[in-house]
Amino acid sequence: MDCPLCEVEIVEGCCPQCKAPESYVQIFPKIVQFIETRESGIALEVSPHSAELFGATVLSRGEGVWQYVAINLIREGMVTKERLCDDYMDLDHLFFPDDMFDVFIMANISTLRRVFDYEQALTEINRVLKPNGVAYMKVDYSDIIPFSTRHRADDYKNIWNFGVDIFETMENIFRGIDQDEETGTVTAYPKITWD
Repeated sequence: MDCPLCEVEIVEGCCPQCKAPESYVQIFPKIVQFIETRESGIALEVSPHSAELFGATVLSRGEGVWQYVAINLIREGMVTKERLCDDYMDLDHLFFPDDMFDVFIMANISTLRRVFDYEQALTEINRVLKPNGVAYMKVDYSDIIPFSTRHRADDYKNIWNFGVDIFETMENIFRGIDQDEETGTVTAYPKITWD
């Protein structure tokens, strides 16, 4: 697999030039395919690796017709990592209005594992997506663990080990999900809610 930015082969899990992790590179074609089907929209990325990978791709879709917002997680007043972003917030308490985003991007496989209330975070993602929007998420899980378990934060600030029940949780929150076994990407479609 080649990095879509540098056009060099991924080595040991990342691009040797721009350092984009393989999980970001794997999800890239899905994002490009989605945004090319829309004339305009707003994208939200959580825990971006760089502004170039998804941000530049989204923003290059015409003359200001796509907008890109990047946020990083904040937990207990501590930013998980310094990266280029527009804001810091908890994924389980997004400060955005309902139905704001056309696409949600979470390519970091550990992001959801760092959220205290991951079910509420998934509910928030569903809430901020437009009814015809889509979420692309990398989810780190073990297919030999039936149930997700919470533990003390490890060196990477992960507090969850996800089991196969994570997909049932997602199916209960979203209208539908598709799992790409090859890339480990989950595509989720928001439920339409009526007030």
